[in-house]
Amino acid sequence: MLKNELIKLKEKIAQKVLMIDIINDHVYSTSLYELENKKNNSEKIVEYFKKYFEKIIIYYNKKEKNYNEIQLTLTYGLFFKEEDIIEIAHPIKYKKNTLPINDLIRFEVGGFNCINKNGKFNNNPEEVFQNDWYCGYIVSLKELKTVLEEQGFELTEDFSMESIAKKFMDNKIPSFTISLNFSKTKKLSKK
Repeated sequence: MLKNELIKLKEKIAQKVLMIDIINDHVYSTSLYELENKKNNSEKIVEYFKKYFEKIIIYYNKKEKNYNEIQLTLTYGLFFKEEDIIEIAHPIKYKKNTLPINDLIRFEVGGFNCINKNGKFNNNPEEVFQNDWYCGYIVSLKELKTVLEEQGFELTEDFSMESIAKKFMDNKIPSFTISLNFSKTKKLSKK
């Protein structure tokens, strides 16, 4: 490593970062270096999301239940510099003009909905996904958005770090959905 790279490495190891998840009031401390090393590949994450969709399709096919759309509900945590947090209590207090760091976000599949002409329905995610439904992924928000759009998935809300951070800072439930709409592709599920 060059001298400048070694200096940056030391700074990243020294920089404390907090992952904050409002839903679970979970705060996890790590270094910026560790966080960047845990970052997942966006293509791989989208493949995981596809597996969730696949499990839902198989589950409801066995039950012969009709639907035209599946929505995965994703919850997330954001990463902040430790010094930007005034108080870690509910609600968490941030310094003025604080923003999350480095476009990194932590996602979990929190549940799902299937939609048909009668409305929305779902089951307990543990029943549908079994042991692997509750996994967290750290990823670049911009990269993930690009890959999702390239692969034809619809995002139901404003999918920008600014809108997500605003929701977060206002202590609103941090979630959004990724939609797989079968009627737009003219492939309806089994009736």
